Amino acid sequence: MKKDKLIVAGHSAGSTVAAKLAFESKDVTHLIYSGGNPFGRMASIVSQARAYDDSTGTRAERSFKYWEEVVKDPADVASQGGDSNKTTYDFSLPPIDYLLKLQIPVLVTYGTKDHGVAFNDYLRLETIRKGKSNFTFKPYIGVEHNYFGFDKAGKIDYDKFGWDQVALDWQAWLKKKEIHRSTKPIVH
Repeated sequence: MKKDKLIVAGHSAGSTVAAKLAFESKDVTHLIYSGGNPFGRMASIVSQARAYDDSTGTRAERSFKYWEEVVKDPADVASQGGDSNKTTYDFSLPPIDYLLKLQIPVLVTYGTKDHGVAFNDYLRLETIRKGKSNFTFKPYIGVEHNYFGFDKAGKIDYDKFGWDQVALDWQAWLKKKEIHRSTKPIVH
């Protein structure tokens, strides 16, 4: 009898959930890690702050101070209109710690204009260095976090929708990995 396949896919914060599920559950046979940051949410927040920082680094410094406050009470679930400390802390635990331990096939997709691009590129460098042949990387050149393109002024152009191509590429990867139609994916 052929073993059933369990594919888990997640995008953005969902990629963190999907990666953790793939690490924790022996039932997961394939992971699609899309638009995530293998170093966690705070690494993305600091990276984004650096991109828009002033000459004194004020935005980035505020991000580091915010992280110091979160770490003082990481279990606090109170929210002041944004994420609670618990949410920020939990999503900032670096998924790279368990991604690199996975033995199942993993597809990593991301836009090259995403603030997390350097972290995904680093994950790719580490998989090469460690000889992890179970990883496939698919960067989407010139698109942002949600696979949208940009106009000539550098603003997100929502008419340049990239998800159709991303879905086709996920499907092609799954077919290459011999996933059968009867497989039921879990998407986060």
